[in-house]
Amino acid sequence: MRHDVLAKALEDPRSTPARLLDAAEEVFAEQGFGAASTREIARRAGVPFGTLHYHWGSKRELGEAVMVRLVDWMRDTVVRNFAPGNTPGAILDGMVDAFLDALVANR
Repeated sequence: MRHDVLAKALEDPRSTPARLLDAAEEVFAEQGFGAASTREIARRAGVPFGTLHYHWGSKRELGEAVMVRLVDWMRDTVVRNFAPGNTPGAILDGMVDAFLDALVANR
């Protein structure tokens, strides 16, 4: 996976790599990884087809980046809610709220 491109996407959510990452997440969620088309991902991101391969190399590398971003978000959510002094109820409430918010935002 191209960590430099992922870092750029995370730093600037309006960048081309970030738009491709967002579009890939949508298409993978709707169609599954196997059925997802890189042409459809590029179309949804509003970029020429070759731009996807320029930034991410392949659908596999883009899929890995989508998963890394998701796992990092989940890790950060868990760590943030296990802050010192939080009661078990507060931890559970915070985690449930974060995950439900994500589900609502990303149907």
